[in-house]
Amino acid sequence: MVELTERDNDDEVRILKSVPEGEAVRRPGEDVGAGEKIFSAGSRLGPASIAMLAGVGRPQVYVVQRARVAILSTGDELVELGQELGPGQIFNSNSYALAAQVREASGEPLVLGIARDDAGDLEERLRDGLAADMVLTSGGVSVGDFDLVKSTLGDLGNEMHFWRVRMKPGKPMAFGTLQGRPVFGLPGNPVSTMVSFELFVRPALMKMQGVAGLHRPRIAAKLLHPLHKSPERRHYVRAVASFKDGEWTVNAVEAQGSNIIHSMVRANSLIVFPEFESDLEAGSQVQVLLLEGESALGAQPLPAAGPGSLVSPEAK
Repeated sequence: MVELTERDNDDEVRILKSVPEGEAVRRPGEDVGAGEKIFSAGSRLGPASIAMLAGVGRPQVYVVQRARVAILSTGDELVELGQELGPGQIFNSNSYALAAQVREASGEPLVLGIARDDAGDLEERLRDGLAADMVLTSGGVSVGDFDLVKSTLGDLGNEMHFWRVRMKPGKPMAFGTLQGRPVFGLPGNPVSTMVSFELFVRPALMKMQGVAGLHRPRIAAKLLHPLHKSPERRHYVRAVASFKDGEWTVNAVEAQGSNIIHSMVRANSLIVFPEFESDLEAGSQVQVLLLEGESALGAQPLPAAGPGSLVSPEAK
C-alpha cells in the first residue's frame, strides 16, 4: 500500500513494513467458482444481485414479466386527494395503499380511480380492469344495500370461489376468477384492506411472477402482555416485534380498529391469534408474521428482501 512507503527520490521507494505473501491479491474464483450457482429460479433481484450479474459478465438474464394489477376503490363516500371533503366523506387511501403494496411485491399497479355506488359505473370500470393480469377492488363486498361488487362481477361472468373469511380484520372478502384473471374483492376499511392483501393477494401475486418464496417470514416470539378476544375468528394483531439477546419479543400496538391506519404505520408484524382461543398470557410463545416496508418506527430491523426484478431460470 502506498501509505506504507516513502519516496526517496524519483527512482527509489522505501518500504516501511514487510508484506505477507498473498496480501492484497484477488485470486480467481474467490467470489464464485466456475460452475457455481449464483441464483435459483424465482430469486428476486436487488442491487447486490444486479452487481453479481455484472461481476460475472452477464449483461442479460431471463426474468418473469411483472404482473399488472388493476386497483378499484368503491363507494360514494370516497373523495380523491386534492378535493374538498363533504359530510360523511373520507379520502381514498385504499388505492394508494394497494398501489404501494403491489409495487413492493414487484407488480405494476393500474389505478382505476373510484367507482360510485352505481352498478353501471362499477361495471364500466371493472371492464377497464380486464386489461390487467389481476383485479383488486376495495369496499362493496359486504351485505349492505350498496355493496354491489359481487353482483356486478357475477353479471360480468365472474366465478366466485369464496366469500367471507373467519378472520379479523378482513372478514368480508371475496375471491373469484373473471375471464381467467384472479379477482380479489377486499374490504373497505383501510387496515382490513392492507391485511387482506398481505395474507391473500401478495402470495398470489408472487406466485404469478414466479417467485420461489411466496410468504412472509414467520417466527415464534414471546408475548410481552396478555391479549383477549372472542373465539369465533382468527385475529391478526398489529404489533412491533424486536430481536434482542437471541430472543424475539412482541407487543401489540394500541388501537386495533380496522379504520386506524396509524396502527399499520407503527407495526412491523402481525401476531397470529388462533381462532378458537380467547386468551394469551404474558410470556406466551406466539406465532408472528413479519412485515416489510416503511413500517416499524423504532423497531429492530427485520429480515427483508427488497423489491426488484424476478429471475426466471437458474443463473450460473
